[in-house]
Amino acid sequence: RATDTGESRRPHVRAWNETDPAKRVDILAVVWSEEGTFRDPSSKTQGRKAQAEHIGAFQANYPGAKLELGGTPSSYDGHVLFSWTIALGGGDTLAGYDYGTFDEAGRFRQIVGFFKS
Repeated sequence: RATDTGESRRPHVRAWNETDPAKRVDILAVVWSEEGTFRDPSSKTQGRKAQAEHIGAFQANYPGAKLELGGTPSSYDGHVLFSWTIALGGGDTLAGYDYGTFDEAGRFRQIVGFFKS
């Protein structure tokens, strides 16, 4: 089960960095609940398929963007909070925090993202 932060966050990052749609879906099948939700200030998805498509659309808008984890996560009782940075290209970056919860199988049930100002 992917309930500890390392086991859950690494595949999550691989999914965001994977450019092959089929491989991205395979990665998300391990770490993302079938009906999982994702929300941040610019988007809202529900379901693994919608999340895979959202990541693909983000990659189309920001070719070559790479997500990297930052700092040490905080986690307890099925909840996790972690920071991240995305190198967008041309020296631009986007940084923020994600709060997540897990389903009974240890996959992300929900992620809510916040952008740093």
